[in-house]
Amino acid sequence: MTTLGHRLWLHALLVAFLAACILLQATPSVSAGNSLRFQSLQIEDGLSQSSVYDCFQDSRGFLWLATEDGLNRYDGYEFKVFRYDPTNQNSLSYSYVSRTCEDDNGGLWVGTFGQGLNRYDYRNERFSHFKHSATDPNSISNDNVNDVYKDASGMLWVATSRGLNLLDPVTKKFEHFFWSENNEGRNDIRVIEAGPQGKLWLGTGGAGVALFDPADGTCERYAGIPDRPGSGVITALLDLGDRGLWVGTEQGLHALPQGAVQVVPGPRFQSGTFDLAAVSVAALAKDHHGDFWVGTIAGLVQVNGLSGDCTLHVSEPFRSTSLAANEVSSLLLDRSHVLWVGTRYGISLLDLDSKPFRGYAANPIDDTSLAENYVRCFLEDDDGDLWVGAFGGLDHWDRQSDKFTNYQVETAGPHEIGKNHLYSLARAQSGLLWVGTADGAYLFDPATGEFRQQGEDPGMPGELTSETVRAICIDRRGDTWFGTSDGLNRLNRATGELEQYLHNPNAPATSLCNDLVYTMTEDSFGNLWIGTIYGLSRLSPDRRHFINYYPDANLPGSVSSVEVLALLPGAAGEVWVGTSAGLNRYDSATDSFDLISVRQGLPNDTIYAIVADDNGQLWVSTNHGLARVEPRTKTVRAFDHYDGLLSNEFNLGASIGLQSGELAFGNIRGFNIFNPDRISDNDLAPELAFTDFKLFNRSVAIGDDSPLTSHVSTVREITLSHQDYVFSFEFAALHFAIPEKNRYATKLEGVDEEWVDIGTRRMVAYNNLPPGDYVFRVKAANCDGAWNEEGISVNLRITP
Repeated sequence: MTTLGHRLWLHALLVAFLAACILLQATPSVSAGNSLRFQSLQIEDGLSQSSVYDCFQDSRGFLWLATEDGLNRYDGYEFKVFRYDPTNQNSLSYSYVSRTCEDDNGGLWVGTFGQGLNRYDYRNERFSHFKHSATDPNSISNDNVNDVYKDASGMLWVATSRGLNLLDPVTKKFEHFFWSENNEGRNDIRVIEAGPQGKLWLGTGGAGVALFDPADGTCERYAGIPDRPGSGVITALLDLGDRGLWVGTEQGLHALPQGAVQVVPGPRFQSGTFDLAAVSVAALAKDHHGDFWVGTIAGLVQVNGLSGDCTLHVSEPFRSTSLAANEVSSLLLDRSHVLWVGTRYGISLLDLDSKPFRGYAANPIDDTSLAENYVRCFLEDDDGDLWVGAFGGLDHWDRQSDKFTNYQVETAGPHEIGKNHLYSLARAQSGLLWVGTADGAYLFDPATGEFRQQGEDPGMPGELTSETVRAICIDRRGDTWFGTSDGLNRLNRATGELEQYLHNPNAPATSLCNDLVYTMTEDSFGNLWIGTIYGLSRLSPDRRHFINYYPDANLPGSVSSVEVLALLPGAAGEVWVGTSAGLNRYDSATDSFDLISVRQGLPNDTIYAIVADDNGQLWVSTNHGLARVEPRTKTVRAFDHYDGLLSNEFNLGASIGLQSGELAFGNIRGFNIFNPDRISDNDLAPELAFTDFKLFNRSVAIGDDSPLTSHVSTVREITLSHQDYVFSFEFAALHFAIPEKNRYATKLEGVDEEWVDIGTRRMVAYNNLPPGDYVFRVKAANCDGAWNEEGISVNLRITP
């Protein structure tokens, strides 16, 4: 190379490197990534084998997963496995599957490791085989199929270990492309990716990247980085348009910026022993949010498309919602915005539009995690940090570091365990915290970490009426109220005295309605409301008169239950009352209650806590998830563990609205925190397909003498005789975000006048239908209620 040429080459390389750095914006942001919730599918769920080498979604919406022991078709509920069967010439040619791709006619092309290419016909569920033949120049060039790609014109390109093949789907003939300089694996084609102007990017097994022009068969080559052995073995490619190309290799992630003459190193990201520049990359993907995903043999890296920040997601033994395994082999973003991550130990699904209910739970191998999962109360300090009371002491959550520090009221033996059973928290004077436990009330000093028990300090005179302090409330005067299991106590700020309010059986209408107090709040008029195990009390602003409320079947507008568990005052004088029998709204103008219950859509009638968000919507926790309630219209939207809640069972009083607008709710497995403004619905209506047709509860085989002339997902008409008087249809909504919550409605025209809502059931059976012509229709909604109104249908004829 001439000196001038050498300078030009160095200049181009420097420009390329700088462009790559700008392109990647590789600011390393190390994160454990525990806010993402993966769902895993493994052999126990029906997957044929754990190593998933490829994920593909066909035009009908089915997912196809390639493994070492068969090809799996998944509908969100069940797997159907296709394997090699030596007794069946129409079976898959080999069970070790590499890649799948669909042609324009709906045929599925399946590559294998060593036994050629297959075409699956949906109509008859049969496979045609295409293998190399030394005597046939139009056969595939090699039986080891690494990739299959369909170009814009509908032609199929097949990457093999010995050359590139162009397959005409109509003639089934292969055209071969070889390069005579067969050094460094130039004919070992591993990956195919769309390139500019109809060209193809080719990743090779040792000769780096090539840009192939099908028009003239020429290749423009880009070698790996010279001082990195293995960088020329290409494992994945991702075209970024005018931003260049990402290149996954056995020696890290690289980049080929547009106009560059040399592949350059990719983003600089390290996390512990993980180094993206050195780890083997197996798969690349870009999601609909613009983020990038890098599957490696040591974890899944998420790259923010705007900032370039990187987050490493790995398998965590004590977190069931972590990645199934660190060794990632394939990636796919499906049409319902779910990311499929094939790993060594099954496949992990990540709903990229999931509800951001971030969860925190105890981790036995992390001493900076939450100490105990049974969360009962919260308190926010001036720094925006959160104090969490649980049945394991008091935790301080430093939100900036995302770490917890635990404080024990008493660390002695099992007889004093009640001291660390926390029920309530409230702010005291001088930055101290009131802590209500099963063994009394304490003042906690965050500066020293010390607890002082109420009654043992000159500033806290007297004894409470019970050791169990379930609720603490500071009213507008600064008086502190302690709701216990045996009465109500008031620490009068003006006098410094401790006063008691108890139920008087001789004066039940003018005393506290019951001594077991669950909750307290002060309304906008200064009334103190007290919820008990038997009735609701209202104490007047002068703290002298009680008015009590009980349910009365003969009195319209009475409260719905004697057990009052939660209270929330409203700005207009109303009070929201959570009971064991629904949510009540108290109207001060009429002195009456109206009810919202499961009939209006609440997931459960036991209301444990109520919080209002910044938009005036109510959020209530129950025994079966959370609910968002629109107060004016009483419309309800329910959320459960499928949406990301740690548990459906919440705890009494465990809720808080934060300065940031976020809400937190405690349950039996930790707590969830979220921003209500970010809780949105997935509006992608599901695709639908018939999955089975049965006679007398047995699947019907395809055949000339069968009612099914092709697979039920493709058939348009089914004819039955009068002897086939019991039959059923099965179907699936191919929306994979939360398939357990997909809903269905059916209609048999000729029988049903209206649609029949069958909930989450995916099967309908009929028997003894009269002879005639019918149309069976199905429509479905996704997990958030977005309906595919067009649905699917099949004509049905029953002969006399």
